[in-house]
Amino acid sequence: MSETGPDFVARLLVHAHDSPLGCWRLALLLPPAELAEAIEFCWHVEGSDAGEVTRILPRGNSHLMFNLGADQRVLDLHGVRDPQVYRTAWFSGQQQRFLDIDSVGPSCLIGVRLRTLGAWRVLGLPQQGLTDQVLDLDAVLGDGVLALRQRLLSAVSPEARLALFEHWLLERARRQPPAHYAVRWAERRLRETGGGIEIAELAGELGYSRKHLVSLFQREVGLSPKALARVLRFSHALGRLRESDAPRWDELALECGYYDQSHLSREFQAFAGHAPAGFLRQTPLDDESIQQDRPATAR
Repeated sequence: MSETGPDFVARLLVHAHDSPLGCWRLALLLPPAELAEAIEFCWHVEGSDAGEVTRILPRGNSHLMFNLGADQRVLDLHGVRDPQVYRTAWFSGQQQRFLDIDSVGPSCLIGVRLRTLGAWRVLGLPQQGLTDQVLDLDAVLGDGVLALRQRLLSAVSPEARLALFEHWLLERARRQPPAHYAVRWAERRLRETGGGIEIAELAGELGYSRKHLVSLFQREVGLSPKALARVLRFSHALGRLRESDAPRWDELALECGYYDQSHLSREFQAFAGHAPAGFLRQTPLDDESIQQDRPATAR
């Protein structure tokens, strides 16, 4: 596919940002129809920020990224206090806790936000061993990853990089089996209900045992249906919270499937590191991340 072709251009969105938060150029590429069930979008970002940390929140997505600039670090990764450094390319599986990321200089990154079943479609690997992990991509997919990175570095523009990256994703997706129809159907029901459907009801509608459905989900999603429902319930609450100027916490909790306001607060603390009211005071960067103060141990 030509990077200047009309289909590519129609799917490309470019945004330049210059503020106290930093200065960068972001290009988003919406997926072609063939990849629409697997990915939300590809992206390329180049520039610098104000030196703060990006906190990525769990919303049922996984992420795959190539680093073409300064080293990137994941801070306090699930109890590992020393920053984990990623220099070339990495994969972040389904997460059940926020990730704090920063860079040691000007950034240049290209990546893809994968849908809930996207990693199964693109990687073609069982997902249960990748959950709550951030892994060097060559350790997952082999040496071809480093060859692709060199081609991305040699590309003449962000648009050329996105075209090359999308072609690589398409070629991988064409070689992998689709997700099991029961997992596709159940994941859609969970997302439509904001994680509000009981798993026993879900299994019953499919005519599957709960144990078999859990096994399929762990293989192709990386999370059990119950764990994914919890993430999607938080994602739904996050969206509703950002739509409201003066939320009624008790009403929001019940609307989003929580037992009460305390339950809502505990889940926000677990997934975002803030209670709901504190979360509203954070600076949003996009629909799944906020700006976070740098911890003293990472300075």
